[in-house]
Amino acid sequence: MISLILDCSTKVMFIGLGKKKEIIASRFRISNKDHSKFLINKIKEMFQESEYSAKDIEQVIVGFGPGSYTGSRIACTVAKTIAFTLGIPLFRINSLSLLSSGYDENVVALIKKKEEEYYYLIDSEEVINPTPRHGKLNKIRETVKSETKITILDHETIKINLKKVLKVMKKVKDIHSFEPIYLEEKNYKRKI
Repeated sequence: MISLILDCSTKVMFIGLGKKKEIIASRFRISNKDHSKFLINKIKEMFQESEYSAKDIEQVIVGFGPGSYTGSRIACTVAKTIAFTLGIPLFRINSLSLLSSGYDENVVALIKKKEEEYYYLIDSEEVINPTPRHGKLNKIRETVKSETKITILDHETIKINLKKVLKVMKKVKDIHSFEPIYLEEKNYKRKI
């Protein structure tokens, strides 16, 4: 089974190619809010350097947030387009679960939300359907056990274990209505 894996929920764009239960090729790119400019080209680049092509993909797995809503939306849109065009299944996984799946120890994964706030997930709480939360780092530290490792996900700390990802990902039933996670209500007020 060949899987294309995408996540743009952080400043780090992750693109991976998985075969069975192993990542066989991957690309990272640290961005400045410009994932949309580079995602497709990085996917092409990864295929050019591997023995596989887009027609070999049998499923697409996408990290659908929380994190950068625009970044997550870009990854979801590209994943939906590829899955729909190739007629293959699309799977979703919480970005916090995806990007910290390679840790063997208990870990609280954090994705920077803004200034001093982070999205987080306590790994051992809910393995199948994790519920991400958000808060300030000092409050998160009060919430977790002292022996639990707290990791802010970035280009140096992202660890992905495809075997774990395959166990917890969920199939997207309706590609057309699938959207990323957004944990806040939009409080837009229209100026008249």
